[in-house]
Amino acid sequence: MSRIPIATYRLQLRREFDFAAAAAIVPYLRQLGISHLYLSPITAARPGSTHGYDVIDYNALNPELGGEAGFARLSEAARANGLGMIVDFVPNHMAASVDNPWWHDVLRHGQSSRYARHFDIDWRRCEGYRHATVTLPLLDKPSEQSDIKIEHDNLVCNGVRLPLAEGGAGSPTEILRQQHYRLIRWQDAPREINYRRFFDINDLVGVNVEQAFDDMHGLVARLAREGPIDGLRLDHIDGVRDPAAYCERLRRLLVGNGLKQPYLLVEKILEQEEKLRPFPGVHGTTGYEALNFLTRLFIDKQGLEGFHKLWHALCGDASLREQAKRQILDTLFPGSVADLAARLPEGTREELVEYLVNLPVYRTYVDARGPSAEDRATVEQATKSEALRRSLLAPSEFAFRLQQFSGPVMAKSVEDTLFYRDFCLLALNEVGGGPEQKPMDPAQFHRAIAQRQATQPHGLIATATHDTKRGEDARMRLAALSMIVGEWREAMQRFPRHPALSQEHHAMLYQALLGGWPLEGVSASFAARVKEFAIKAVREGKEKSSWTSPNAAYEAELGNFIDRLLLFDIGENFRRAFGTLALHAARLGAACSLAQLALKATLPGVPDFYQGCEGWDLSFVDPDNRRPVDYAQRHSMLSHQEDWTELCGDWRNGVVKIKLTEALLALRKEKAEIFRSGRYMPLDVSDKRLIAFARQHESGSVVVAACCAPASFARGDWFDFSSARFDPPRPGLRPVIAFGALPLAIWA
Repeated sequence: MSRIPIATYRLQLRREFDFAAAAAIVPYLRQLGISHLYLSPITAARPGSTHGYDVIDYNALNPELGGEAGFARLSEAARANGLGMIVDFVPNHMAASVDNPWWHDVLRHGQSSRYARHFDIDWRRCEGYRHATVTLPLLDKPSEQSDIKIEHDNLVCNGVRLPLAEGGAGSPTEILRQQHYRLIRWQDAPREINYRRFFDINDLVGVNVEQAFDDMHGLVARLAREGPIDGLRLDHIDGVRDPAAYCERLRRLLVGNGLKQPYLLVEKILEQEEKLRPFPGVHGTTGYEALNFLTRLFIDKQGLEGFHKLWHALCGDASLREQAKRQILDTLFPGSVADLAARLPEGTREELVEYLVNLPVYRTYVDARGPSAEDRATVEQATKSEALRRSLLAPSEFAFRLQQFSGPVMAKSVEDTLFYRDFCLLALNEVGGGPEQKPMDPAQFHRAIAQRQATQPHGLIATATHDTKRGEDARMRLAALSMIVGEWREAMQRFPRHPALSQEHHAMLYQALLGGWPLEGVSASFAARVKEFAIKAVREGKEKSSWTSPNAAYEAELGNFIDRLLLFDIGENFRRAFGTLALHAARLGAACSLAQLALKATLPGVPDFYQGCEGWDLSFVDPDNRRPVDYAQRHSMLSHQEDWTELCGDWRNGVVKIKLTEALLALRKEKAEIFRSGRYMPLDVSDKRLIAFARQHESGSVVVAACCAPASFARGDWFDFSSARFDPPRPGLRPVIAFGALPLAIWA
């Protein structure tokens, strides 16, 4: 089996969906056309973990997922059905928890622990303490007012049992000062914490992968030797001190253990025109940039201009991105900024802040060899300070630490703040994208895809992941909203308003409702999901409420307003009118989704399917997008006949999407070399509502045309695309799918 997948299928493993549950659906995934399982982390995580990124033991399979026996059965099921396996690996961080044996040892032995250098800790000797300490933000009030007890060999603080250093004695206050850790209030963590965190999450401590490498990769090496895995997905590669060096060392480890040509992916967010750096052995990213190319292709330019006018009428022309960055630096990371500024041989804190505010990418990659041309250009763009430029472009400790820090600043200020403040058109507020992004016409799209093929021909093409802000079909509904901006403008003027809620949050709520609106009618469970999303959105925006200081009154008004709109008689007229508009947007969005699916399956790269998204995916942000999937229902949908007119006539049930997925993946398998190695050839079309290209290889050709502006093809409850004007300029090709009910055509 080739290490390059035909298609991957992402599974979010957890106690309720373990190795055995994954093994049970392998035959279904084989029938669907998937070639590789793509698993969330399988290493031991904190008990009860819902995601697996809080690793406690790199060298043990998670017992809550089924441990060794369960993974062996999953591996056998995959092998028996001809499926490969890619595993998500977390090199950047572990759980800062006593469940983690390494962390426990560090807390007990301090700097003398064998694992002290495995974590990025800036050990500090505080006045009155016997040892240099690591700060633990476990208190909710000063230590003298906290419930702290000594029980046997443990210090118990707010229910957490911490190990005691050897030889301690005295009162609890005296014993506290004899430890290798110092307890602080969690509210003081942004200023005082002295270990690198994953973003701003106190419970996740940064790993020094260069020091810990041999101790981290025992299980990975064994899986490479024994053969269950074909490759790895590397989580948050930008958090690693030197990503290129790490990838090379990892590649050598895998190859040395028998995994020839391992398939390696990095979770890396590329901004605007940024290209993936040539990390050794890495085939590509997890596909956020492809996701955004596809979204922008389906957004109407004039319609987006109309949305900008609506939004500017609400909030003016404020630089929300800059505001968000400054706030994040001041509130979440003041200690990190101060520590970095103190390491500057020249320059000031203000210059450092300006650099981070202006930095257009997640990080630079200055390593022992010095800066690349891209790094030099990025730094020169972001700061006018010559002294700061010299420090940033030298392979210094300051540069390495700042490069690890700039990614969390970007993520927290853009993904987790700006996206919840700028609600111009929510389809654009996606990982790797942003509200300032512009639509792509076919020519721009072709250039972007050709450039991506040149730098990462086998990277994933994702349309949904566990980290995306909304389901792929909800996003297409909102993109299609740009095609009917006039109707939306009129409707917004009629929608109810709550005097206690901001105008911005009204805009957010109504777009989110449209993206997720169930066509079969709203329910109490839907209202609960909307409220959970809306409260998370308000807290992430950090203006009316926040995670650290929840505004209970505002959140209550928001929740009550949602209930009145969706459940009570007062919202009956709203639900009727909104349902009519939602149906119109859903129809347009469904056509865009089917065209997007065809492009995802045929463009250069590997199509990735997030769990359950072979059917309509109208999820909100996590944890909503990690709800259980009804695989029995999905499997039964595959039994339908491939009659596209009939399936499109019943488009609401989602069968047309899963059957199209099956057909496209069958074509990818049949023409594997064309899709794996074929050139990407843009084709000119006279019908500007279409986009077309060919995939050419010595073994043959495939021509694809898809509609990215379906509104003009409307007919009744669906569309008639048979009038699309395109003739493939390749003699001898037969139609696999013809324009008709589907917004796409393929010849092979």
